[in-house]
Amino acid sequence: MKKKILLCILCGILLVGVTGCGNGTKKADSKNDNSEEKEEIVGNLNVASNVEFSGDFSEGLASYLDASSKSEGAILKQRYGYINKQGKVVIEAEYPQVSEFSEGLASVRSADSFLYGFINKKGNIVIDFQYDSPSFFSNGYATVSKDSKY
Repeated sequence: MKKKILLCILCGILLVGVTGCGNGTKKADSKNDNSEEKEEIVGNLNVASNVEFSGDFSEGLASYLDASSKSEGAILKQRYGYINKQGKVVIEAEYPQVSEFSEGLASVRSADSFLYGFINKKGNIVIDFQYDSPSFFSNGYATVSKDSKY
């Protein structure tokens, strides 16, 4: 009986040693996470009071939520745009949903429909709002769906 109890205790110790007994948080891999860079930039920015951060910096721009468009229970009225690393708004908040930039383009959802298109880093629409679901560009291509077809 003592051997079984001792075996259970040893297994428990081994299990805790293998899985860890921290607080349940996982530190992100610094190669894939630019949150420290973002915090450093954000801490030094002088941005308008209506700017709330929502995205990570990608290709020099980060999406932001226009706080004046944010009201409780009105998620469809929220609008996003982009700022640069100096905190300057470079693309006004006019889209209800945005993505990070990849290969100079970001998908944005039209405020008039639930369709997506793509803008460049100057905010110009370069691919019209016509897709149901966009993805990121990679090697010049992006997977999109239109009328349930990819």
